[in-house]
Amino acid sequence: MLQQFVAGRWLASAGGGMVEDLNPSDARDVVARVPSGSPQDVAAAAAAAAEALSGWQKLSGPARAEHLFRWSAAIAARQEELAQAMAREVGKPITEARGEVARCVAILRYYAGEAVREIGEVIPSQLPATLQFTLRQPLGVVALITPWNFPLAIPLWKAAPALAFGNTVIWKPAETASHMATLLAETSAQAELPAGVFNVVLGSGSVIGDPLVGHEAVRAVSFTGSSLVGARVAAAAASSAAGFCARVWTGSNRIIVRSEFATDRSGSRIRQALPSTRGRTSHDGDGHSDRGELRHGCRIDDRWHMQSRPRRSGGDPGHDGPDRAHSTGRWIIRIRHQDPPFALVR
Repeated sequence: MLQQFVAGRWLASAGGGMVEDLNPSDARDVVARVPSGSPQDVAAAAAAAAEALSGWQKLSGPARAEHLFRWSAAIAARQEELAQAMAREVGKPITEARGEVARCVAILRYYAGEAVREIGEVIPSQLPATLQFTLRQPLGVVALITPWNFPLAIPLWKAAPALAFGNTVIWKPAETASHMATLLAETSAQAELPAGVFNVVLGSGSVIGDPLVGHEAVRAVSFTGSSLVGARVAAAAASSAAGFCARVWTGSNRIIVRSEFATDRSGSRIRQALPSTRGRTSHDGDGHSDRGELRHGCRIDDRWHMQSRPRRSGGDPGHDGPDRAHSTGRWIIRIRHQDPPFALVR
């Protein structure tokens, strides 16, 4: 059974429920047993994040940057292990998994650099001998809610800037990416982030969503997921102490190609992009939308149209492993989302 990562320690969930996290390429392989979570787990994480906030904010930007640089180094040292674990848990082709882990290293390094840059402005004053300036202050405890399809990159896109500028984090990952969340927490501990600065609460959205978004210690919520859940999270955050919700709602991305650019090269690039992450780099309300939808003018010839169509691999999950260039089909997503975490906020 996976455990919660709170205040730098691994704690058993106070809740009694459990779900099995299965390998989408082989449903016989149980990747992890994930706790359903409980409001008590959220409360413990919120208390830890609130307690760590003052000390983390008082650190200088360069000092926080050093922590992020160490975190990037911890991930870099485990790149292949993390990529293999990602391919196993979320079904991402191994080449894409390796690319995502490498991107995580870059994300942390980038925001470590941002932590030492200017964070305010000097404004000319009408009064003599007067210095007028602005400074940006951290919001406080930030709650992050992320999907399964980029199990490391999306969390770090949110957590890295939050931490760089003095906020503390409570992260609720998708249940079907809980093992990856645990591994990321391990790397944060290896980097010796101060206790309580980065906390991970595993569990069902229907159990811990409301307590997390509505907790009095949480000052902001960052969410990526379906439009249905995003609307509920935004409404809940607006009526809570957070009052602020940054969100990315998913859907299909259109690709518009002008006739003069309908070349062999553009068709090939589009064909390569569409099936990325098994064609599921975003998912809508029912969890099954494609990454992109190709649109073009009627004057473009059929040869280019056929060339630009994504090539989906055949096979079944038992034989279509993570080393395939593009693995698994639409029905595997349905297996993984029979009990989807869409009821994040009731």
